[in-house]
Amino acid sequence: MWLDRLVIAAALVGCTRLPATGGTGSDGGGSGSDGGLTACAQPATCSAWNVVSRCGVEETCAGGCFAGECRSDACADECGLDEVGPHGTCRLWDLAEKAFVSANPNASLHDRARDYDRMMRLHHLPEGGVAGVIYTDESRTQVESYDGIVDSALWTGTQLAAQSWRHLATRSADSAARIAALASTLHLWFNVSGDPAFLARFAAPEGSTLVPMDCSRRVIHCNAQFEGQQYRWRGDTSRDQYTGWILGVWFAYAATPDETLRAKLRSDVLELIGELMIDRHAVPVRATINGVPIDTTLDSKFVILAPQEMTDGRITMSVDTGDLGDAQMDGAREFVPDAGALLGQLIGFAPSIPRPGSAMMLGAFYAVALRMTEDEPALAARHAAIQADYDAEFERLFAMASQSEYNNSCGAKYYGTHISRIMAYLWTSLERDPMRSARLVNDVMAPMWPEVAAHKNVYYAFLNAGARGGFANEVAAHVAQLAQYEPGPRIHVARNGTSEYPIDNDCGSPSDPYSTVATDVGDRVMDDFMWQRHPWQLVTPRIGTYVHSGNDFLAAYWLGRFHDLLPDDRAGTCTRWEP
Repeated sequence: MWLDRLVIAAALVGCTRLPATGGTGSDGGGSGSDGGLTACAQPATCSAWNVVSRCGVEETCAGGCFAGECRSDACADECGLDEVGPHGTCRLWDLAEKAFVSANPNASLHDRARDYDRMMRLHHLPEGGVAGVIYTDESRTQVESYDGIVDSALWTGTQLAAQSWRHLATRSADSAARIAALASTLHLWFNVSGDPAFLARFAAPEGSTLVPMDCSRRVIHCNAQFEGQQYRWRGDTSRDQYTGWILGVWFAYAATPDETLRAKLRSDVLELIGELMIDRHAVPVRATINGVPIDTTLDSKFVILAPQEMTDGRITMSVDTGDLGDAQMDGAREFVPDAGALLGQLIGFAPSIPRPGSAMMLGAFYAVALRMTEDEPALAARHAAIQADYDAEFERLFAMASQSEYNNSCGAKYYGTHISRIMAYLWTSLERDPMRSARLVNDVMAPMWPEVAAHKNVYYAFLNAGARGGFANEVAAHVAQLAQYEPGPRIHVARNGTSEYPIDNDCGSPSDPYSTVATDVGDRVMDDFMWQRHPWQLVTPRIGTYVHSGNDFLAAYWLGRFHDLLPDDRAGTCTRWEP
C-alpha cells in the first residue's frame, strides 16, 4: 500500500494522470458521478471529513472522505482535536454511530497521536518550531522557557515529515494545514540568514517574547530581513539539522496539493544542491593545528559557506592531529564524504577518513533534487546538470556509505545512527536506477539493521522495513514497543531500572548505571527524541516542570501508518467541527 502512496505522490509532483476516485452510491459517496473530479491529474484529497476535493472541485460524500475518496467506513481528520475555531469545537466523530465520541489516548495509538498533535499545536511550537517546554513550577501553567532550540530545525523537519506521512496515509484536511504551517517555518529558516543554503537552527521575529535571543552571543544574528520583516536567528548550524530539514521538505513536497508551497520547497532544495555542487578553490581559512594558528586556503566541494560566521573573512578550523576525525569548523558547513582529502591540505597528509553519514546525506540531497526536477520541463537543463554530477559522484558516495559501522562504545555519539538511518532510508527510497537501488538496499541499508536490531528502536525498525520490505516479526515486536510510549503530556518522569535490567560494569557509573540490554520503551529515559538516544541508560530524576513534545511518538507512529506497518486502531473515526 505504501508504494501506491508514493505513486500518488509522484503523480502529484509529475502530473501523471490518475483514474477517477470519486464516490459512488455503493461506497457511501454522493451522486454516483465523479463530479468532474477526473478533469485534472492532481490526486484527490479530503478538504473536510466528508468532502473529496481535487483541483478546486469538491464532492460531498454520503459517508466520509478518507485517502481522497468517499468511503462508508472511514473518514479523515478535518481539524485538530479540541481546537476551537469559527466553525465550533473540533471533536472526534464516529462514522458508524453517527455521533461524537470521546478520544481514548490510553487505549488507542491513533487517539494518542491525535492527542500529541493537540499538545504539539498548543504548547510545543514557539514561533513555529518544535521545542520542549520548561514551566515555572509543577502546576505547568506558566512557561519559563523553551528547550531544544539548538536542534529545532532538525525536529521541526521531523515533525513536518510526520505530518506528511499522515497526509499520504489519510489525505486529511488537518494534516494538510499542519504541513503548510511547518513547511513555511522551515522555508523561513532556510532563507533568513541571507547566506545561500545556510539553514538557521531557529528564527524568531525581532522582539519575540516567546524565544528571546541575546544578540551579544556569537551564534545569534540580529536584524535579519526576510520578506519585509526583521528576525533574529540562531546559527552555528550542524549537519544533522539538514537531515531533518530534507526529510520533512521532501515528504511535504510529495504530500501537499499546494503548488505555491511546492515551488518554494523545490527552490530551497535546488539552492542547497547548487551550493554543494560548486568546486570551491582557494577558500580562505584560519586553521589552528595542535594549538598553532596558520592562515591558508582550501579547495573543496560539498561545502556551504556562512560569511556571517567567518572570522576576518575566513573559515576557522581547529585540528588535533591526534584525533583528525574530530576537527571543528566555523564559518561554513561541510558535508565532505572523506575528511582526509580536506584535512590533508592543512597538515600535508591525512589518511582516508570515511564519513558514511555525510555520504548518505549527499545521496539523499541529490535524490530529492532529482525527483523534484524530473518532470518539470522548465528545469530540464537543471535536472540534467544535477544528474550528471550525481552520476559522477555516485560510486564515491556509495563506497563511503557502505562503510557504515556503528561502534557501541557505551552509547557515545548514538545520534550518528539517526543521521545514517534517515538519510539511507530517503536515498534508497528515492533512487530511480534499479541497479543502484538494489546496491543501496543490499550494501548500505542491510548491514545497518543488525547493528541496531536489538535496540528496541521503533523508528529505526520502521525505516528499515519501509525501505526494504518484509521484517514482519520485527515490526510486530516494535509495534508492541511503541504501545508502551505513554499518553501525554510527556512529563519528564523519574526512571530507575536498576532492579529490572542487568548492570553493565563496563559502561556508565554507579551514579549513572547502564544496562547490558536495551530497555523497553516504557522504561526508557526520556529525552527530546527517544530514537536518537541510546537505550541503555537506567536512571534519571523527575523534572516535573519539563514537558517533552512527543515528536518521537508522532514520527514513529505516522511512519508506521504510511508504510502500513501498523493498523488504524480507531478506524471509522475522525475529527470534525461540532457547531
